[in-house]
Amino acid sequence: MKNPASGAQTMTAIVEDIIKATEETIILMCRPDAPAGFAAGQFAYLQTEAMEKPRPYSIASAEGDALISFHIKTAPASPTTEAFAQLKQGDSLTIDMPHGKSRLEKDADTPLIAIAGGVGIAPIHSIITTAQAHNPARPVHLYWGCNTADELYLHDLFRGLDNANPHFLYTPVLLRPHQDFAAGLVGEHIEQAAHDWKNTDIYLAGPKGMMLHTLGILETLGVPEERVHYDRFW
Repeated sequence: MKNPASGAQTMTAIVEDIIKATEETIILMCRPDAPAGFAAGQFAYLQTEAMEKPRPYSIASAEGDALISFHIKTAPASPTTEAFAQLKQGDSLTIDMPHGKSRLEKDADTPLIAIAGGVGIAPIHSIITTAQAHNPARPVHLYWGCNTADELYLHDLFRGLDNANPHFLYTPVLLRPHQDFAAGLVGEHIEQAAHDWKNTDIYLAGPKGMMLHTLGILETLGVPEERVHYDRFW
């Protein structure tokens, strides 16, 4: 069922696969019962049979993928996290999508900076994989901040892109010091970077504290508001 006012569509999807990304994060792979159009960076409302109301989750799959994927935290314990933790292959859920104003401009050739915190990598993954498929020569720099190395569950994917594509750069940042990674807050590394901020498109996703800190830094750097793309979930 389509909502004419928003362009969103409500559909049923079957769980095709559940990937355990970390001890507290799953990647939910769903097959919708109708074509699911969306722009990279947008989100959906998900509801399982065990949930009283739908909750918003960013779409992690690239535009055009047959399956729709979501990165979902299963901790700390709550009715919502428990509902997703109990899902199994073959179960169904309701998806209402697409929503959100943060969306990739595929035809732009300006440099792109993607800044993610934790599972905020979900919409950033959608943006990066879509951008790479559309124009692999577009300059992209990904900053991904996490607490520990175990939380960098897509590290091999992005490191591979960094090695294979001279136009793609990847900077993982850990809050807890690690010999193989930059340390500190991801926003601090943004502040130290030399980018042409006024001619760069910035996509931001992550927990509230990380986003507010990074938005403050971007404002201090003089980044125009229209260049910063994100959706607020709080």
